[in-house]
Amino acid sequence: MGTYTSFASVILQVLASFSWLHVTIILETKAVSPFYKELALQLMESSRQSSKAFRLESYSLDAATDQTFVSALRFAQKRSRVLLLVTTGKTAARILKLAARDGFTNGEYVFVNIQPSQQVDYGTIDDFRNDLNDTSLIAFRSLIFIAYRPAGEELVELNRAVVQRSQALDNTTYKTRDLPLDLPPVRSSYDSVALFAKLVNESQSSDQDFRCSGLAMAKRLLNQSVHLATGDTFISSGRSRNLDLNIFAFNTTIKGLQVVGTFIWGKGNLQWSRSRSISWPTLDGLPPLDVPLCGFSGTEGSCASSGPSSVAITVLSVTISVCFLCGWALVTRWYVIKLKDLTLNWWIMESTDFRREESVPFQR
Repeated sequence: MGTYTSFASVILQVLASFSWLHVTIILETKAVSPFYKELALQLMESSRQSSKAFRLESYSLDAATDQTFVSALRFAQKRSRVLLLVTTGKTAARILKLAARDGFTNGEYVFVNIQPSQQVDYGTIDDFRNDLNDTSLIAFRSLIFIAYRPAGEELVELNRAVVQRSQALDNTTYKTRDLPLDLPPVRSSYDSVALFAKLVNESQSSDQDFRCSGLAMAKRLLNQSVHLATGDTFISSGRSRNLDLNIFAFNTTIKGLQVVGTFIWGKGNLQWSRSRSISWPTLDGLPPLDVPLCGFSGTEGSCASSGPSSVAITVLSVTISVCFLCGWALVTRWYVIKLKDLTLNWWIMESTDFRREESVPFQR
């Protein structure tokens, strides 16, 4: 299996490629494997050592409940728009569906899920299919899924041979969908033996010091790619074997994840597909910003000066409108009462209706 350092290095390079520096880690502490906890710790450590000004914060999920997931989303909302879901695939899918329900899919948010291997217990791309729940479509479009890069068609025969030998020697069987060399522990074990055999063969034509020194043999492999039956493998200067990784994003046509990039350690760089792009749910189709225009609170940046005055104007307008309506209602009510009174008593004459006339003497 690739080291936690190599996983963290690739993840940080992916984030840096989009200029995402404010990040919240959501960690599933009681997951099936210690991989997630160890990866979260390494991410925090690697971010501090990076030349980029990463600002990572972490939130631990002590229970897999909707309430805990929503609390984690609210925690992240105040700090970042990039959420690293260091969880199993099924937990990540649940969080995404809650995010869709609670308005975290306005195009500002990014979710990244990382798996050591595409197995049911960890997480697979099938966890993020959108066949049934259309409300989660935008959330899935905001997802980047990173996982170990399995073998291609070139290893079909070798996989078949491993299955047959495992059955014959150890009575070990694999699930129908699992190819042995697509499982990191199996491939790492197979490659370890192949690497040792390669070193032994090379030692036959080397000097005595090399043949008798395990340390000297190991140093010969450092910081280089070695060609094996399973393909090229890279051994770092820190004596760790780093596995290549695939980067997936959501395809709106197939309603599922597809490979949009890779990290090949032998080439030492991040490569994005030229024919496949990420269908971001933003208005302009571009990746979300590291910090929204109005900040994480919605009242920062360009919205800071206009925020309070806008609220005051709104309150004043509402107050004036209410006063006007109340006054209009009172005047209308008074007029209706008076009109009704005049209509019902039109035949009654009031004393004020009479006018006294001065008498004039009769003259002939």
